[in-house]
Amino acid sequence: MKKSTVILAAIVLLVLGVRLYLAFQTPYFTGDQALFTLRQAEYISEHGVPQYEDPLSYSGRTYLFKPLFHYLLAGFSLLMPVMIVGKIIPNIFASVLIIVIFLLAKQITKNDRAALFSAFISGFIPIFFSETINTVSPIPFIFTLLFLAAYCFFR
Repeated sequence: MKKSTVILAAIVLLVLGVRLYLAFQTPYFTGDQALFTLRQAEYISEHGVPQYEDPLSYSGRTYLFKPLFHYLLAGFSLLMPVMIVGKIIPNIFASVLIIVIFLLAKQITKNDRAALFSAFISGFIPIFFSETINTVSPIPFIFTLLFLAAYCFFR
C-alpha cells in the first residue's frame, strides 16, 4: 500500500470524525431544507415513492424536485432512524469528496504531495464546512458527483 493512500485515508477519517463530532453536538438540524428532506425520506421509506402533492399545505401544493438523494436517505433509513441518517450520510459524502479531489488534483499535477495538500485543504473549506455540517441537504452529494464528473472528463 502506498504512503499517499494511507495519508489520504487518515485525512478522510479525520475530516469525517470532526464533521460527525460537530454534527452530533446539536440534536436538531439547521437550514431550511431539513424538514422537507426528512419528510420525503420517511415518505419514500413507507410508500416507495416521493410525495409530490402535499396535503398539509393550504389547498394543496405540488413539489417539483429530483428525488435521488431522498431515495438514498430512505434506503439507509431502513437500517437506522432517519434523524441519524440525516446526520451521517451528508457528512460521509462530504468526506468522500476529499478522495475525488485528491484524484482530480493528482490527475492535473501528477504530484502526490500537491494532491494530498489539496485533499486536506478541501476537507476544511470554511464555507462548505459550516454550511453542510448539520444540514440535511443534497449539496455534499451534488458536489461529490460534480467533481467526480470533472475527474472523469479529465481522464
